[in-house]
Amino acid sequence: MTEVDALALTRQLVTCDCSRVTDGTDMLTPSHALSSDELVGIDTLSTLDALGALASSGEPHTPTRAKVSNFDLHQLRLAGCYMREFLSRPHPLLGRSGPTCPFVPKALKLDSMRAAVLRCGPRPSAEAMHALVRGFIPRFERLEPHTGPTLVFKAIVLLFPDVPLENAAEVIDGTQRALKAEFVARGLMLGEFHLKNNSTGLHNAAFYPLRTVCPSLAIRHMVPQDLVFLTGDQYSRAQCIGFLQSYLNKVSGAKGAKVAADVAHARELLKQFEGSDADR
Repeated sequence: MTEVDALALTRQLVTCDCSRVTDGTDMLTPSHALSSDELVGIDTLSTLDALGALASSGEPHTPTRAKVSNFDLHQLRLAGCYMREFLSRPHPLLGRSGPTCPFVPKALKLDSMRAAVLRCGPRPSAEAMHALVRGFIPRFERLEPHTGPTLVFKAIVLLFPDVPLENAAEVIDGTQRALKAEFVARGLMLGEFHLKNNSTGLHNAAFYPLRTVCPSLAIRHMVPQDLVFLTGDQYSRAQCIGFLQSYLNKVSGAKGAKVAADVAHARELLKQFEGSDADR
């Protein structure tokens, strides 16, 4: 994100409303309970975000004249606000101490977060989205670092500003569900983010922390704490078995008492699922 900051300064785009991402985002109301007026308001703010991205100083930057247009830069800066002002800080509704995402502050310090703006249209086909996102697996794996303790702080955030709120669940959530098994098999996690995301916090079922201004998908390495995301009721027995096998392949060598407990729990869960499968 340091490159984003430097580019914004070079173009004299110094104004950035971080409150739009933090205080201005409803993380307390399930999407089905949002009124039509509230949904219109969210769409209006998204439109204003796009208009704000057109502001520039000096010679205009367009996709054909620069690698990163001002529109793209605006989306990248909003993503940066979400990482710095929300994910990197404690929140009163989180249900535990520490930053909302324990990994983001260190990742930002290491400058190991990468982000890309992808212009896919309002409703790309499932095949096109799957191919696009799947294509970032080898790119992610090529990024430094490849080994060592800082490996887990590497991440890529894919931003899809063309996807409207009404299509976000289909395009973003649908892609995440379809590709999760492929990513988990590679020891990776694929997270989904948008303003109607209904995934709740682990410690507070009335808190929706995965809501971002721009519909997004995030790629990162699997860590021991991810066990909770691999055995939900939404997955079949076969899927859970595959997830747990990949989890154990990825994290079994990690050290620490908490990791050892997670690994032991994963092995027990795997036995239960495999036993249930054999009983059928």
